[in-house]
Amino acid sequence: MAEEIYFIKTNPTIARINLYNKLCREEKNILDFLDDDKKTSLEIIKTKVQGSINSLTHDEFLSIYNWIKNTCIPAHDATIEEEVKTQLFINGIDLFFEIPAKTSAKSFSDLLSHYETIIGHHLPFISETNHFNRFLIYSMFYTGKLKLFFDLYEQKNDPTDEHIFMQLDMLKPNYKDLYELAEQEFNIGLPAFQNLISESQKLGEFHQTANNNQSYSIPSELVPLLENEKDILATASLYQTLSGLYELTKYYKDSIIKLHLY
Repeated sequence: MAEEIYFIKTNPTIARINLYNKLCREEKNILDFLDDDKKTSLEIIKTKVQGSINSLTHDEFLSIYNWIKNTCIPAHDATIEEEVKTQLFINGIDLFFEIPAKTSAKSFSDLLSHYETIIGHHLPFISETNHFNRFLIYSMFYTGKLKLFFDLYEQKNDPTDEHIFMQLDMLKPNYKDLYELAEQEFNIGLPAFQNLISESQKLGEFHQTANNNQSYSIPSELVPLLENEKDILATASLYQTLSGLYELTKYYKDSIIKLHLY
């Protein structure tokens, strides 16, 4: 399975009725998606759903997701992905955003892990929205600066850069501490970014060679540079993803669930 990250909002009231009834009706089906001591695990899940779906563990959410996904049959005018989201929603689980690409999911996870390290606080898979949004805003400051830095060097005329400038300027007055933190982390990484630029001619020659040949080998001295380039550019490209996610959470008051699939 490719690495994916799903973001979920829940409706405990709907889950208490619809999901609980579905669990009772389709016990035999969901047992296949539970770990050892399946019947006990199912009873625990049912009890939690009757109380609040937000009390489920990450693995329990994942079991429910896989169960519903496996039993979905899309309507003639819908894709399987659309039908999965519909069935989840009917049962009180709103899968409102996803990061499906492996590289983007890894970059997001790395960014979150680093943020947790520098603030000294772990964001659990069920997070209060204000804490989650602070991470998103910090990450937008950081990835925005990174994207603008490389676009300026490469003299890219990317129309989205103007939007980034405007969005960051709007956020900065209310989140000065996060802006300063992102600027600090950007400056720490600046030597690595500058080194990547200084080696860009070598990398450009390699990319040209790779594009022109079906078969090629990577020179050993370029391996670290290529890995560094891939990681840095993947992080910079996250800005639009982070911005889109923030637009869907900035006015939301309840918890956000991050479901990580590997």
